[in-house]
Amino acid sequence: MARDAEMLAAGVAAARVYTWEGPWVTLGRFQRPERSATGAVPYTIRPTGGKAVLHGHDIVVAAAIPVEERAALGDIYRRIVAPLLRAASRCGVRAGFAASRRTETLGADCFAAKGAFDVVDVFGQKIAGCALRVTDRAALLQASIPVGTPLVLPSSAIQGASDDVYLPPFQGDLLAALGDEYSVL
Repeated sequence: MARDAEMLAAGVAAARVYTWEGPWVTLGRFQRPERSATGAVPYTIRPTGGKAVLHGHDIVVAAAIPVEERAALGDIYRRIVAPLLRAASRCGVRAGFAASRRTETLGADCFAAKGAFDVVDVFGQKIAGCALRVTDRAALLQASIPVGTPLVLPSSAIQGASDDVYLPPFQGDLLAALGDEYSVL
């Protein structure tokens, strides 16, 4: 998380694509640990907002871009998520923003709800949880894309989480596709 925050502070285009060793939970910067994490696995707090995410079975994208002072939030999201959409398409999954398919829940789990700028496939299934932080100079995206069975039950790590996990039918090397697409911000 510190490296991701450093990318935001630098205010220049940069990205990294990574995975986690073992199960971890990241909390959005405004979440309270006592209301979100169970404590069964380690947790850390992201520099972005959003809800709790269970890691260890996912690919994470962190991307920073410089922004104009009055840039619209939707424009920032479209620009910073476009490489993720292209990578998904390269791996056989057509995707777009949840927009009209958004749902709200009171729970702590990112994957239990769809925000307008989360990424969904053509069936409306959430394939990436996206959180953003915008400063006067830059924006940081942190996106989690589940690609395997969770190492622990989500409900054991995140308060109120569902254990139903949708795995997008990616074909090919998503990690490489994301690396390629985010190499040219």
